[in-house]
Amino acid sequence: MVSGSAKSRKDIKTHIFDLQDLILRPVRIASSKQAQQTYLNTVLLLTTSTVLLGLAAFAYILFYMSIPQIGIERVVHLQFG
Repeated sequence: MVSGSAKSRKDIKTHIFDLQDLILRPVRIASSKQAQQTYLNTVLLLTTSTVLLGLAAFAYILFYMSIPQIGIERVVHLQFG
């Protein structure tokens, strides 16, 4: 026979383990293999996008700075009447 105090200790341990599982569940999900792969893919995507955007901006500025500015001036006489 199981005494009342032994049964209550078992119930308390069960509740503690349930509470611990409830508290640690988000940590387990966040540190799972699938989550780690998602984090890595996100970081790689953001890094690649940032580098490509920087290269595009640099190429744009370089291209438009290298084009010589040609000015054409002509006197235009407007006649109204």
